[in-house]
Amino acid sequence: VFGGVSAAPGLYRYFGGTNTFQRATGTPRGGWTLTGADLSHDASLALAAFRGNVNTALSTASRSLDGGLTYTTLTLPADVWGLQGVGFANNNIGFLLGDSSVVLRFDASAATPTFTRLGATAGIPQTEVDASVGEITSYRFIRMQFVPGTQTGWITGSFTRRRPGVPDVEGGVILMREDGGLTWRRQAISGALENGLSFPPISDINALREDFAVLVGRNGLVARRVNTEQTGLTLCSITSTP
Repeated sequence: VFGGVSAAPGLYRYFGGTNTFQRATGTPRGGWTLTGADLSHDASLALAAFRGNVNTALSTASRSLDGGLTYTTLTLPADVWGLQGVGFANNNIGFLLGDSSVVLRFDASAATPTFTRLGATAGIPQTEVDASVGEITSYRFIRMQFVPGTQTGWITGSFTRRRPGVPDVEGGVILMREDGGLTWRRQAISGALENGLSFPPISDINALREDFAVLVGRNGLVARRVNTEQTGLTLCSITSTP
């Protein structure tokens, strides 16, 4: 599935066997920007996320039960802001990602999906406030990918640190887990400052195998993970390429 926006968002399903595509129905009308779309691993389901054109904190999401040809709007929980991306862990478990540490896990095949918001106990970084200096650090997540047929998945995004009187500081965030996305742990990049956690915001990730994933980010960042030796609570060693 792929899409974009003109007067209104548009989503399409591509068929590799015939090298053709078909525009989906049921997508939101004008006033929304498409921020993410994905197919389940067996191509039977699809998810899409949107945010408001004017008020970018507004969000909506849609689901397709016919492989991305027809979408219906999902009823989201309260306090879901600025959806940035979607992803599937397998053939039915989906995720919605967004601002303010939003990570929602749910069964996208259910008649009425029940959303579980993953928080600090699941390893999702939450907004941090340092009242002594007026500093606030918030997190947003934009990309997810699971290695097909495995429990290994990745979430990527960024953080923004704001303090009065000084420019904002932005950096990247990488999360990974091998339990199907029930819990997550933060990852480091080998050679980066602050114990490997200081690197530019991540824009995309491609996980090809359990022992190989590559990601890209701002300022020419390219990094890869080429082994699974460091597991558990240990920060994995992701090699960066200038």
